[in-house]
Amino acid sequence: MQREIKDLRPVFDWLTDGLLPDVDKDARRIILEAENYQIVGGVLYHIHFPKTKRVNEIKPVIQQLCVPETLREELLVAYHNNNGHIGRDRLYKTLKQKYYFREMYISVHQYVSTCVECQKNKNISTPENAPLSPLPIGLPFSRIHVDHIGPLPVTPEGYRHLVVIDATTLWADAFPVKSTTAEETADI
Repeated sequence: MQREIKDLRPVFDWLTDGLLPDVDKDARRIILEAENYQIVGGVLYHIHFPKTKRVNEIKPVIQQLCVPETLREELLVAYHNNNGHIGRDRLYKTLKQKYYFREMYISVHQYVSTCVECQKNKNISTPENAPLSPLPIGLPFSRIHVDHIGPLPVTPEGYRHLVVIDATTLWADAFPVKSTTAEETADI
């Protein structure tokens, strides 16, 4: 069945007989892609080289069976429907360990997104954001913000800096403090 697929037949022809398509663009694409394929016992496999950002992490090369177009729907049903309706990312990672076909991620995404049972039964896992409400505008100095800023150099007398900002007018004032305790901050 693999030889009958239009996107895999040229790879088969190149790897077995050295035949290329007549169109120059297609021939170049086949030559470049063919190094990622191998035929073992008459069956075409795709060689996947996992990419990782971590240099010290080594991941093994994966030999993926090339799935004919006629069996793709059956494969998705077997791994999604018969496996507890797993989500698209988990389904894709599971399939990627054994199988390969062009645009597999897009196919998996579309299949899971259009699964009627998943749409009916799955809970939305993203939490809702709390509603935003503006703070009331009050009189000047009715609400202030207090913060110890730093790290700034301590003065020769041992003082640090406390900043008080009015929320309405944005007036800022700095005060010297010896410590950051609640008692001394409240006294200011």
